Amino acid sequence: ASQVENMLTQGIDVLVLTPVNAGAALGLVRKASQAGVPVINYNFLIDKADVVCFLGRDATEMGEKIAKAAVEAHPKGNYVIAAGEESTSVARETRQGFLNVLKPFLDSGDVKLVSDQFNKNWSTDTARAQVENALTKNNNDVAVILCGNDGTAYGAIQALQAQGLGGKVFVTGVDAEPRAQELIKQGLMALSNFTAFDQMGTAAAQ
Repeated sequence: ASQVENMLTQGIDVLVLTPVNAGAALGLVRKASQAGVPVINYNFLIDKADVVCFLGRDATEMGEKIAKAAVEAHPKGNYVIAAGEESTSVARETRQGFLNVLKPFLDSGDVKLVSDQFNKNWSTDTARAQVENALTKNNNDVAVILCGNDGTAYGAIQALQAQGLGGKVFVTGVDAEPRAQELIKQGLMALSNFTAFDQMGTAAAQ
């Protein structure tokens, strides 16, 4: 909020807003509108906001593509979904994409969803705790961890490394941050935002 207020004071012409909390961001859009500054809403949809436009990806389709890569690699086993901030459309839709693909595998019993939760503010720490609990409850028997973004994937990887499982579990992320790209090269993450490495270690676009 203070960042937006400072920018409005500086006399900006346009505000591009990517909200952490889409619900709270509605007030920021109103402040910008009152100042005569048009707002472009990027990535996380702010419901009922008076914006010039919304730019975003099809998060459901993205989740589906990620989950398809996971079930191709591991058609059976225990899965974890470490989703992002529940208040954001991207987190909810990405998780729904995961579930769309997993449903027939869950129905057949080939895949078991042993942990599924949203992580407030896309927290690395809460994702790590979630995965730690899942590993404890399932005697470290986890095949895949589907994460809502790279930050939650970092937490998952930390939990795996603590158990000597780094690189042994299929971990996905979203955003392809520089750190995530390094983890992919190290074999600790399977893919991020559709960039993956196949079993031979070569780059493969999904």
